[in-house]
Amino acid sequence: MSAIQLRIRGPKGQKVVSTLRNDSTFINLKEQIALLNETNQESLVLKMGFPPQIVTGQDSQTLEQLGISSGSTIIAEIDLKKVQVPINKELPNQQVPNQEGLVMIRKVIPADNNCLFSSVIYALERNKPQQSTKPIDLRKYIANVILKSDSEYNEVVLEKSKSEYATWIQQETSWGGAIEVKILSEKYNVEMVVINIQTGKAEHFGQDLKTNDRIFLLYDGIHYDILCRNISEDMPEEYNVCVFEKNDMYAYEGCLVLAKQFKEKKQFTDVSTFTLQCGICLQGFKGQAEALKHGQSTGHMNFQEVKK
Repeated sequence: MSAIQLRIRGPKGQKVVSTLRNDSTFINLKEQIALLNETNQESLVLKMGFPPQIVTGQDSQTLEQLGISSGSTIIAEIDLKKVQVPINKELPNQQVPNQEGLVMIRKVIPADNNCLFSSVIYALERNKPQQSTKPIDLRKYIANVILKSDSEYNEVVLEKSKSEYATWIQQETSWGGAIEVKILSEKYNVEMVVINIQTGKAEHFGQDLKTNDRIFLLYDGIHYDILCRNISEDMPEEYNVCVFEKNDMYAYEGCLVLAKQFKEKKQFTDVSTFTLQCGICLQGFKGQAEALKHGQSTGHMNFQEVKK
């Protein structure tokens, strides 16, 4: 039996596979596609037809039995929850545009102590009719969740009592962090991925929510920006897309490549060595650890970075 030709369209671009036959099995096909897209078989979601429908079947079924024949186009998507990420995966130096030629860009959010909240509002609420949500509204929402929580947000997690934390987070000088990202992901029912420029790591919040939506936040050590998709940073903001499907590998890898580029340009703050000044008593500290120790002993939690 002669070989058939299949067009595979996936995160790594379009490829032609000509090593399979009509009597090749479904598992043979998945092995080839996984190899082309540098992922594991379990993470693959294969689609065919128009509109595309998920290809389902037993691993032992033949391609002929599945209705896959020479000339068929297979769309390969990746379920990120099932990806087995190589520890030392080498990222490209430049982004690979998606099928529409779009790339990920950084939308710079004002550095006014509200950057996390403003980033989330920009991504999820800016296109809503009569959008009126302000950072203080999200601060109040988080405080309410903290106060009503049973054991999830206790003094060990918060490093202060629930009432103290609720008061603190509503202050305009307080910065949001992991606790706030988690609560906001649940509020909006969207996965939030925080990408750290210095480490290059992506931390997922709300990955177990029943949603296919995801946004990306870029973190430089002390500040959050939102990551969007557009033709370039020069395009009008109205074309910025900030919400993505979880299996959009172009968006995911594009964000990691951006972080890599910013790290090479030293566009991050090393919180273990930077200088902070207490806004209440004006005492200076080297690194986040010293500042936190001061805050715990005095109750002073208003810090500003001192530029060298």
